[in-house]
Formats: sequence, C-alpha cells, structure tokens
Amino acid sequence: MARQTHVRIIATGGTIAGRGDSPTEVAYASAQVSADELVLAVPGLSELAEISTETLFALDSKEMGF
Repeated sequence: MARQTHVRIIATGGTIAGRGDSPTEVAYASAQVSADELVLAVPGLSELAEISTETLFALDSKEMGF
C-alpha cells in the first residue's frame, strides 16, 4: 500500500479565513474561520493527502507585524 502524503496547514487568519453575514454581502470580518473549517470546505481534499491543521493565531492581515 502506498504511503499517503501528509500536509500540515498552519493558519494565521487573514482574508481567506473571513466570514460575512451572507454569500451575497461584500462586507466580511477577517480571521473568523478555523483551519479545520477551511479544510472541510474543500471537497475531496482528504482523499489527496492526510491533512493536519494548526491555528497559530487569527489576525486580520493588516494587524500582522514583521
């Protein structure tokens, strides 16, 4: 049996983790969706690889400093 690839997704918030009040609403709040929720939103992803997630923090991208 072939070994399945393992992918680790590390979440930091931002636009991709944003959630709005409705699918047709333009306004949204960033950093609202967990890494687990994002993974579950992609049909068939678990068939391609073993996925593990970790949310380091949930920030709006403009709040990140380097």
